Amino acid sequence: EVFGGIVLNPHVGGINPIAAETAIKLGAKFVWLPTSFSANERKRQGKNDGVETVVDGKVVPALLPILKMVAEADVALATGHLTPLESLIVVEEARKQGVRKIVVNHPEWMTVDMSIDDQKRLAQFDVFFERCYARNVGGKYDKNFRRNLDAMEALGFESTIVATDGGQVENPVWSEALAEYIDFLLQSGVPQAEVDRMTKANPAKVLGL
Repeated sequence: EVFGGIVLNPHVGGINPIAAETAIKLGAKFVWLPTSFSANERKRQGKNDGVETVVDGKVVPALLPILKMVAEADVALATGHLTPLESLIVVEEARKQGVRKIVVNHPEWMTVDMSIDDQKRLAQFDVFFERCYARNVGGKYDKNFRRNLDAMEALGFESTIVATDGGQVENPVWSEALAEYIDFLLQSGVPQAEVDRMTKANPAKVLGL
């Protein structure tokens, strides 16, 4: 069974309450904040056309009704490619608005670049951390297994979702990537129960299953 969502990049109008509302009505399980077109990501590429989510230390006004919709529908909010500080500001506001399910997207991703201390600050808000098969470094995808495991051990298996973020031609298909990832975790001594938690139970919680 496949579950959908919406990513608030410019293609849907950025931080667009109408687009978010429509997606939720159509059954979206996730609302992602901007990813490849976040202001953070675009600034790192020397561009100034990214979607702003946080300005002057506060979430942009258009995000507030979206957070309320996410809370009322009990779907998940994902942090996209924000900076660590932006993610912290958004997560704190999301909790104030009653959002119950929050996923911090691939904190190891090069443009997200969260330290373990950054992640510990976010962990106080009872979020999940999505830890992916690979990360892009200088235009090349490298497997992220060891870094992921270090973070899992520092933050806890209970807050981790194992994912692939696949779909790129450079990477294996998602099923092969996930199998390889799981094998690494088991070979590294992670108990089967914790692997099941990170690949089954935690994703099920986020999806409301």
